[in-house]
Amino acid sequence: MGLIRLRQGRFRQAISLFLEILSTHPELPRVRLELARAYFLDRNFERATFHFELVKGGDLPGEVLTRVDQFLDTIRRQKNWTLDFAISPITDTNINFASGGREECIDTAFGTLCRPLRTKASGLGLSVNTTLNYFIRTHDNFGLRATVGFYGQHWDKHGDYNDHSIYLALGPRFLYEKGEISLQPNYRKRWYGGKEYSEETGLRLDARHVTGRLVLDNSIAVASTDYADPYVRSILKGSYVSIRTQPRYILSAKSFIQTGLEFRKEDTKSRAWSNESIRYSLGAYREFSHGLSLMVEGAITKAQYQDLQWYITQDNRIAEVKRKDTTKQLFATLTKTLANHPNMTPMLQYSYTERTSNIWVRSFERHRVNVMVNWRF
Repeated sequence: MGLIRLRQGRFRQAISLFLEILSTHPELPRVRLELARAYFLDRNFERATFHFELVKGGDLPGEVLTRVDQFLDTIRRQKNWTLDFAISPITDTNINFASGGREECIDTAFGTLCRPLRTKASGLGLSVNTTLNYFIRTHDNFGLRATVGFYGQHWDKHGDYNDHSIYLALGPRFLYEKGEISLQPNYRKRWYGGKEYSEETGLRLDARHVTGRLVLDNSIAVASTDYADPYVRSILKGSYVSIRTQPRYILSAKSFIQTGLEFRKEDTKSRAWSNESIRYSLGAYREFSHGLSLMVEGAITKAQYQDLQWYITQDNRIAEVKRKDTTKQLFATLTKTLANHPNMTPMLQYSYTERTSNIWVRSFERHRVNVMVNWRF
């Protein structure tokens, strides 16, 4: 019936039928191939790309895989725009990154002096995230890529931690048979706690290369950041460079693994806050029956600061060290595919973050849960 609907040009009905089959048999590469083709004919190129890439893990003849690569190349040359929109209620156990300590004390000749530390602020909030990419083709292999993004978090009882930002970018895009490269000057403006917080201008290079079951995403970004508050500006104003690579390998028609490596160097006015960090990540994706899929990823970030900082130790002394942080993160996303609403995806996300630091007040732990509905076009 799905193939009949496909030949009739009733692509969305075909999509629903193929998704219904995959909800009980996610391991069938032929069905996933037809689903990808239906998305392609319906001009939903974002979802078509995902399933064409995933189907490479199936036991398909070489000529079929060659045809899949041709579809992927055609998508890169034909798609005009992609839109992601997500809205989510969220709960967080430590919105303000508090260490959990009650007070900070120092022993003096006149006795012990103490001041209270921030307590953990937990609460419920709402997150909205949307990104629009528009592709302007000037040639088969060249064009422009324009990006507009908005990110916002609003907390019901902790307005001081409301976080909103906009992102704008425009630059050239080059296409070739196995991938694409784009270079975008960009601008980001951020508001925090209802007040103007920072402005960032930079340049970003993104590249994707697909060969067989391997999908390789790379990026290089440089930017300068300024701050609205004069005191914050006197400490943190500066620039950064980030280099990132993320290989993804398709294991089967329903699973893949991916790794990540990112180096970041940040230079600030106060050298004590300048730092270099390396982030390692490893993740796995798998589809199950009933339209459920699970993505799990773990990451470790090591950060080394460049100059000495004064701080108060836990045994009430004053000391100075070069700050060192280790941040461990765990992310898990459970997704439900809806045959009746193929562009809408309910998601349950959990994240855990633990940072340990040789400056104890910089250590923290947090748990976050999002119940998200994502629309992708």
